[in-house]
Amino acid sequence: MKKTQVNQNLSIVIKSLVLTIIAIIALQLVLSSMRSIGLNILNDSLLGNVLLEATIFIVQLIIIRKHSKGTLFSSIGLNKDKAIGKSIFKGVTIGFIGTLLIYLWIFLSRIAFFQGTSFKYYDSKIVLFFVVSMFIRAFFASVCEEVLFRGVLLNYLGRYKGKMFGLIVSSLIFMVFHCTRYNSLYQLSSVLLGGITLGYLYIKTKSLYMSIGLHFATDFFMNLIGPKSQPSVFTFEISSKFSIDYLTQYLFILVSITYSLLLLILFLKDRKHSKKSSKLRHF
Repeated sequence: MKKTQVNQNLSIVIKSLVLTIIAIIALQLVLSSMRSIGLNILNDSLLGNVLLEATIFIVQLIIIRKHSKGTLFSSIGLNKDKAIGKSIFKGVTIGFIGTLLIYLWIFLSRIAFFQGTSFKYYDSKIVLFFVVSMFIRAFFASVCEEVLFRGVLLNYLGRYKGKMFGLIVSSLIFMVFHCTRYNSLYQLSSVLLGGITLGYLYIKTKSLYMSIGLHFATDFFMNLIGPKSQPSVFTFEISSKFSIDYLTQYLFILVSITYSLLLLILFLKDRKHSKKSSKLRHF
């Protein structure tokens, strides 16, 4: 009986990965076909990104619905409780503080110089559209990707071989899925550490909400600051001593350090809580 349950958990993971990849390829083929015949209705990076993330989300719901026994959303960590807003806010706050510290270090180390808002370089409508589009991208990415990588893959890999196995393997898969966007060692290391951090939060909170909040904040706030060559809310000018490629790699290194520090803080906090609970049990 136990063996059947283990195989079922692995089967869910395999189905999730295979069907997700098939759905993504099918979506790309449809969009390419539409463009080839001159239908550019979906030839928009924002809309295409939303469709991609929504496809990932829908595939997971279809797979999990069969095995959730009437608890579709709660089975993947989307429980209905009063602490939803608080959990999301905590994740967003952590991400905001991390982003703030990263850019403060960039400016204090004089790799780049803060130039104020982008409104003096771009029309307000362009800046507003950029903010709205980034918000939408970050929202769909955080919800849909957390459902796939943490709610389904980490969840069922954890049931299959244990939480640590689920955490590492799901984070590696998270990194692999981002190889089309990032390709340097610094970038992929940052994605891997991000996956581990988000997964650790999911394991400890038994909920996706804080992970969604942190994921959203990282994607959203990190992109609100940029060079003058692109619209953003705040802008900077890179020092003549450095290139944009150097700054990009340096940012990913700082993100990796930030995730590592956050993981250390969470681990120490959890260890302290475990010791306190152990003392109370022996009292």
